[in-house]
Order: sequence, then structure tokens, then C-alpha cells
Amino acid sequence: MIRAGQLKGLAITSLQRSPLAPDIPTVAEQGMSGFEGISWLGLVAPAKTPESVIARLNTELTAVLAEPEVVAKMTATGAEPPHEQGARRLPRTTRSRYRALEGNLRGGKDQTKMSFRALVKSERPPVLAGAYDAISARLIKRAGFKAYFTGGFPMIGARWGLPDIGLVQLGEISLAARDVAAASELPFMVDGDNGYGDVKNIVHALHTYERLGHIAGKDVIPSAEMEAKIRAVTQNRLNPDTFILARTDARDVYGLDEAYRRAEKYLAAGADGIFIESPHNVAELEQIARKFDVPQMANMLEGGRTPILKPSELADMGFKIAIYGISLLMHSVRTMQDILSKLVQDDVSFIGKGVGFEEYKSIVGFDDWAKIEDRFR
Repeated sequence: MIRAGQLKGLAITSLQRSPLAPDIPTVAEQGMSGFEGISWLGLVAPAKTPESVIARLNTELTAVLAEPEVVAKMTATGAEPPHEQGARRLPRTTRSRYRALEGNLRGGKDQTKMSFRALVKSERPPVLAGAYDAISARLIKRAGFKAYFTGGFPMIGARWGLPDIGLVQLGEISLAARDVAAASELPFMVDGDNGYGDVKNIVHALHTYERLGHIAGKDVIPSAEMEAKIRAVTQNRLNPDTFILARTDARDVYGLDEAYRRAEKYLAAGADGIFIESPHNVAELEQIARKFDVPQMANMLEGGRTPILKPSELADMGFKIAIYGISLLMHSVRTMQDILSKLVQDDVSFIGKGVGFEEYKSIVGFDDWAKIEDRFR
């Protein structure tokens, strides 16, 4: 904590000395390696600084240091993380102010990471594989994807062995999504289900997921409630870059014309993009893609009604987002079934055909943690 006339903690900056603690040498000046991109904040308040000012600065500083990425880096390097009671996300302007003063508090790569909204504008289209757990999120990143999808059907099936029929609620799903988000700093789309209640609940769900990182929200809500809920979430975003994608399932029940009517209402209520679920053929996909001049998502669901197309084909139609949300889960389950069916028959012919042990260690970051352990023995 900050104390008047005192320095608390160690300030480490990889590129330049901190303007808040200019007497502390940089990483390079101290001959230290392995801390590139990390800044730990040490502050000095003049002796006559009012206690009210110091208290406010302490509150803001505690919140910055309690952000998940910062806690992880402090823990990894042996520092004591701040108490969880003080953890909260700062307003964006406050976070930016501290980063401008202290350099890259959370690591250089995070500052250049694109938001989901920016990806929708720049990629053609962003392709979202479904991460159902932390290791699948890591594999998606290693494969070169720039974003991913999580929550909903794949996560509920993999984590709890349950169907996605409302048995698992926000508290449980948000904890699972937190674990996935911690494994990869890529922006992601999270399934907001039906908002878990009324307008209060959907705003609470939005804020819960926004605290995990750069996200897009996808909601499945009855038409009678949908417009009010869209207005609620779009007007209560913590981060203006959060992308709200409104979904309608009206195609299967009422036909395309009703799906279009609802989509127009949802856009008027403030949605950033539209997801018309379950086109029955390629012609319908082409028609939907031309219908609205806003980002639209195509869902390539294995086993669903919509024909499976390549991302490039969807981009040529005009879709801005392509999601392959359950493919990883389905193929992982098939692989496990095949191995188990052999093993139960006393057949170990599968040995040696999986990922190698050293490669697996690389996937989960074993060498990075081993270096930290070796450095501080």
C-alpha cells in the first residue's frame, strides 16, 4: 500500500524506469532476465499528501494488482498477491491511466491483443472453434486462431456430463468460463443462454462475463423479452468494445420472414450483430447473409440442419463470424470412445498414436514454469 513519504514494494520495468519510482533500476540495468513485459508498481506519496487522496490511490492500485493476469504473474514470480476482497475491474479510463504511467503492467502481448469487435471488422471472417476446457483453449491458440467460442453445449457436456437444457446456471458456467479464459488471452464469444432471468439478471450476466476479458455475448431469449434485454445490456456495458450478438431461433418455428422481423427489432434495440439460427440449405444461408448490413454469424453445427461450409465460403457469402462450436468436443469424444473400446478388449494398439509426452508438456507450459522454479532455487 502507498504510505506518505514511503516506498512500498518493488518497481520493475523492462524498458524504462518508472516515473513513479525513478530510483529503481530497470530489469536490464539489474541484469535480470525472464521479467520482460512485467511491471510491478511501487509508489511514493509526498509526506504532506492528504490521507483521503492516499486512500483513493490505494483502492485503485489494489484493484489493478488484483486483475487475474497480474495476480498470475505475481504468483509465478514469488510475489504475494493482494487480498481477494479488494479485487475488482477498474473503469477503462483508470486502467489506461495506470498503464500509461507504469508501462505494460499485464505484459506487452496483452496490450496489442485485438478486441472481438475489432476482429469482426478486420478478419474475413473470424473463425471460432469451441473451447470446452482450458487445454482446448490452449490448443486453439497454438493452432493460430485469433478468437474462440466457449460456454453452452460443449462446456456443459464436457465439464458436467449434462445436456444444455438449463440444468447449469450462471454461477457454475461463469466459473468454468473463467478457467478457460485464464488459459488463453485470446478474445472469445461466450454463450449467454437466455440471460438467466429478467433484465437485471442479464445485465449481471454481462458484467460477470465482461470481467473475464475481451468478449462477445450471445443470447437466446424469447421475443417478448428480447428487445428490453438487448436495450439493458447494450446500455450497461462495462467495456464499450463488448460485442452483443442477438440470436433468433424463429426460422424453425415460424419461418425466415419472422426471423427477419425479429432481427430488425433486435438491431433497432441496439444489438451489434445478428445470428439467425438453423438455415436449412445453402440458398437460405446466402439470403440471410445479404439481408442485413451488419455483422452476422453462421453456426456450423455438426449434426444440425445447416449445411457445413468452409470459412472461406461463408466469407464469400458475406458472413462476418463463423463458428464451429462443438467440433472439437465431438471429435475428442470419438477418440476417447475408440481408445476405451480397445482397452476394455485388452487391446493397447493405440499406444504411441496420441500426442507425445514432451509435446503435451509444451502445450501446458511446463518449461515456462520449470524455468521460474529453477531461477529461484
